[in-house]
Amino acid sequence: MGRIAADLTRAYADNGLYNNALEKVNSAQRVKQLLGKIKPIERLAILKGEVEYSNGNKSVHSTIRIVGTKGKAKMDISANGINNVWNYNKINIRIENPPEKKQTIAVIIREQYGRGKNSSHLLWDSEVLALFLGINPLMLTFPI
Repeated sequence: MGRIAADLTRAYADNGLYNNALEKVNSAQRVKQLLGKIKPIERLAILKGEVEYSNGNKSVHSTIRIVGTKGKAKMDISANGINNVWNYNKINIRIENPPEKKQTIAVIIREQYGRGKNSSHLLWDSEVLALFLGINPLMLTFPI
């Protein structure tokens, strides 16, 4: 079995990878405004998506289609597996249609400071980051 097929099979079998990401996406206010509640990930969406495992299957980058009650988008995730738990470095929602709503919403941004074992990590969703920066959360959407 080729690497692509092996990665897709692994992603297909790993319910937590997408379900946990989906929980975070459904809690993002901007996503709710534009797409509504995101429906559970369909198995076919995983097979039609892109996925690449690396680092001994402890890291993953994936893009899949998601469907909400108000529209469709792509979800890009980057995560590292630590003690059988996925820690998300990035979850972006890319809305491509209609053109007037075309944008990328950063649901999770993980920033790493330092390189030693005592380096700190900050995990933000876009609304928390906006509050921290004292700006409107809509300022954190990124045009494609």
